[in-house]
Amino acid sequence: MATLTLPGVVTSPTQDSEGLRQAVKGNRTNKEAIIWILGHRNAGQKRKIRDTYQQLYDESLIDRLHSKLSGDFGMLAVFVNTCVSVCNCICPVYAAFQQGCT
Repeated sequence: MATLTLPGVVTSPTQDSEGLRQAVKGNRTNKEAIIWILGHRNAGQKRKIRDTYQQLYDESLIDRLHSKLSGDFGMLAVFVNTCVSVCNCICPVYAAFQQGCT
């Protein structure tokens, strides 16, 4: 079964925002970076990341993810960042799904 582990040191919301900006910049989207950043943050940290992203880039992180991602992954990425009350349940399930666990 897949498990998510928390990184030893959690980066700042500014560093996370910059990492997410790089992940969605250009024609290719770095889904692994998006999973690493957002999949290893709790609801409060994600809220700070969204607020910081808005301040740094004058655009909504949710809108950016929605415009750059498609399919099930896109819906999941937007969902776990807007419906934070269920995020901690969804992220491990998605990680297991990605590794082929049923």
